Amino acid sequence: AIAGAEAAAYWAVNDFVVVRRGAGQLVAAVSVDDDPYVRLAGDGVIVATALGSSAYSMAAGGPLLASATPAFVCTPLAMHGGSAPPLVVPAEATLTVDVQPGYGGFEVEIDGRRSTPAADRFRITLNPDGPTLVTFGAAGRGLAGLRRRGLIADSPRVLARDDRAATVSRGPV
Repeated sequence: AIAGAEAAAYWAVNDFVVVRRGAGQLVAAVSVDDDPYVRLAGDGVIVATALGSSAYSMAAGGPLLASATPAFVCTPLAMHGGSAPPLVVPAEATLTVDVQPGYGGFEVEIDGRRSTPAADRFRITLNPDGPTLVTFGAAGRGLAGLRRRGLIADSPRVLARDDRAATVSRGPV
């Protein structure tokens, strides 16, 4: 659940993104349960669920959460200096993003839908009663599908070692 300063509530199945609009940078203060995580200047901040962690957040260098992991992730976007690695936030925590828009302002994306927000403070929580996704295949953690799509790939050195071991076990040709 995402609550703006004016108490409007929104839901995201995949991710919530605060992103700069136009030139300049977005400045934001991010905290977890009122404990400061980072004050950043950059392109924005991604907050993703386990389901959404394999999309924009992962592309921006964020961690991948296995399906149904009771947590969400916060990934800074193109931070201009400083240091803030992506953060895994426990399910029961509240993540707060206070935005100070730059010259061009900022936009919010909820599951890819852009809007110009009326608020500049967002409180994000993971809702345990959120939507249930139905699958018609075997339930898993989603890793096999990511491997099939090439989003997770083994190290070339490991693959070469496997090829050498297979050649040795087959014997000379």
